[in-house]
Amino acid sequence: METTSGAAAARPFGRRATAPMARCPDCGDALHGAVCARCENDARPAAPRRREAGGEDSILGLVREAARSVADLGGSVWRTLWRVVVSPGRLSRDWWEGRREGLVSPVRLVSGLLLLLSGFGALAYRVNASGLDFDIVGQTQWRTYLIVGAVAVVMGFVTPATLPATLRRSHYENLVAGLYEGAFIALIQMLVPFVMLIGALIGRETSLIPVATVVLSIAILPVTFAPLLTLLHLYAHLRSAYGMSRVGAVGRTLLTGLVSLLLFLGLWFQLLANGLVPG
Repeated sequence: METTSGAAAARPFGRRATAPMARCPDCGDALHGAVCARCENDARPAAPRRREAGGEDSILGLVREAARSVADLGGSVWRTLWRVVVSPGRLSRDWWEGRREGLVSPVRLVSGLLLLLSGFGALAYRVNASGLDFDIVGQTQWRTYLIVGAVAVVMGFVTPATLPATLRRSHYENLVAGLYEGAFIALIQMLVPFVMLIGALIGRETSLIPVATVVLSIAILPVTFAPLLTLLHLYAHLRSAYGMSRVGAVGRTLLTGLVSLLLFLGLWFQLLANGLVPG
């Protein structure tokens, strides 16, 4: 008489035993290979990956990952800054419509530029040995913080109120455009502590004078014409991002500039009155 094994007897009739389905340790989705199709996490056990030269779980792998991260971030920053300068309207529209690959978010970009501005100012103070009046650096920093904030708020909430219904965007989208415009302003104002830093270096090392003269000549031009450059940039930004007519873009550029200036002056004089800004 034919007998069945204990395992076969315990198995329900007509049903084959199946191995439990492997799942991604990161997102929990079913795995159909070594890499998760949903989150692209390498789901192989850590030990096999460590045995591979330069694999993810090796020292060399960590070094490679760090280098890729820095390179990717640096490339994204430069690409975004370039577009902030030459095509701000298309940059804002791409962010609005989800085409964000290779772009730095406006909040991160503005925060990074303002932090860099502060770093340039601190470095200029540290190397100053030429008797330059460095109160202008502190004033520039505070002016930049205030005007960037003022422009972002006005473009986010005031200027859009004057648009026809067909051109209106959400407050979030308007604020994105305002922050990218603020990034352009911060980029120009950053040249002020940079120029002062070059001047301080000249005071310490006279052999740098020929090179420094060329650098200063180039850097001082955007600073000198900063208000005009900002208005022209704002006009191009509004016209391209919102699809305005020339007349509409001119009017809203002047409106945005005027309201931002009034908001800035109110905050500036308040800070001066409280002694928070170098006089």
